[in-house]
Amino acid sequence: MTNVQKLVAKIATDCQKHGIGFHLVPAKCVDADGIKCSGYFDDADLKVAAGKYDWVDVLVHESCHMNQFLEGHKLWKRADTGITMIERWCSGTKYPEKRILQAFKDTIELEWDCERRTEKKIKKFKLDVDMTRYRQQVNSYLFSYWATYRDRKWYPFPYNKPKIFQNMPDA
Repeated sequence: MTNVQKLVAKIATDCQKHGIGFHLVPAKCVDADGIKCSGYFDDADLKVAAGKYDWVDVLVHESCHMNQFLEGHKLWKRADTGITMIERWCSGTKYPEKRILQAFKDTIELEWDCERRTEKKIKKFKLDVDMTRYRQQVNSYLFSYWATYRDRKWYPFPYNKPKIFQNMPDA
């Protein structure tokens, strides 16, 4: 069994154990409530676009969100509420500045925790991931939240655009 197969088996087992749907979709993106993305986890499903060259990285990341949820991470519920608020804010709903800023901070902090977990899991399963590139992609993703805050619009897939992620730090 390859390291990727071991990873997939572990995640599938964890999902089954906790009654969470597990979907590897043969496409380049999946739909998360009208937003196209590489993958997502909510309290009912873990879904990853397995038609992408870096689907394993995305799977590890989303499985780490599942771990945050299962562990009851202190920011899970706040960030979940925050991302919904951010999506509505980008669509024109008004919120007090302090409240929307906190939503961004909570979401970024949860994502950063997830990225630290992702790196550990990549090492644990000895996955063949270019960590320099991965870290640059992570940094472009995290930074995109601040661009969204500044411009009140989403910047889709910054981690798929070499022109963006290659200009990010790799640490």
